[in-house]
Amino acid sequence: LRLTAGGRAQCPRAFGLCTPFDAGVFTLVRIDNDRVGSELAFARNGSELPEGLHGIWWMDQWGSNLPIPGDPDFPYDFPTACDELLITWGDVTWDPKSRCTSPNWQVCGPVGHWTFNDIGDGKSNVWMGPSGRGFISFCFTSDAFDAIDAFVAFLFPPKVGPLLEVLGWERVGGGFDGYYWVPTAVVKWTMQKTAWGWARVTTVGNFGGGGDQQKAMDSMPIEIAALLRAPLKTHRYPVFQIVDGMGARTDNYEAYLRWANTDRGENCTCGPTQGCGCGCPINRGNGTSLVGIRSPPPGARR
Repeated sequence: LRLTAGGRAQCPRAFGLCTPFDAGVFTLVRIDNDRVGSELAFARNGSELPEGLHGIWWMDQWGSNLPIPGDPDFPYDFPTACDELLITWGDVTWDPKSRCTSPNWQVCGPVGHWTFNDIGDGKSNVWMGPSGRGFISFCFTSDAFDAIDAFVAFLFPPKVGPLLEVLGWERVGGGFDGYYWVPTAVVKWTMQKTAWGWARVTTVGNFGGGGDQQKAMDSMPIEIAALLRAPLKTHRYPVFQIVDGMGARTDNYEAYLRWANTDRGENCTCGPTQGCGCGCPINRGNGTSLVGIRSPPPGARR
């Protein structure tokens, strides 16, 4: 798996000649749900990215847009749903040799490509910022560009690294110091192209390790820890395109907007840090959502 055409971080920390992406300052910014086409970075027609990653995509983790016309038996099952909304690939680059994207950072980018519910006071229970770091590299596995393996990596404290390696986790390397790949034997993320969008498939494995297991989980992002606590199973949810590569709204746009604009969760008993797998969605955005934006740290060279 290559993260750039050269297989390294675009700005390895050790070089000291530029500021690594993850050393930036990340903040949550409020945007209007009905203006995402002008607020978010997304791949447009003519982009080097495959067409299946063009536009803006709604992660319908709560299954609100079911049943799907033409596919009423889609096996939706996602008990670890998160309070997040949209994803794009407008802040990544493409490596045609490996057929992988560069890291799509969960804490977001210079323009913004991942949106989250406001659970109250401009906060998200899923966003990893401002201090957490994690990314996904999306790799196409078929010549038809209709199947994707999503490789997920997270930054861990140095003291956790040896424990992860004992448990079989591999370092990302290539300048991504402190980052480890989530083993596909533990959790495997894939995407399958359909007539209506993408089916996101998560296969949860057995997370072994005996007494070391809980120590490792305590240092993991909440959405990963929630998956690891789930029993061995395959979960699915639909991902719908709401804005296409030309910037036009699709037939899924109104369903997305209804979901995103409806405040909910007044009777939800989940704590503000529980995150994924709560069992009840929370939204206090009043027609808005949150997106992470990166700014250079003070005194950065670029």
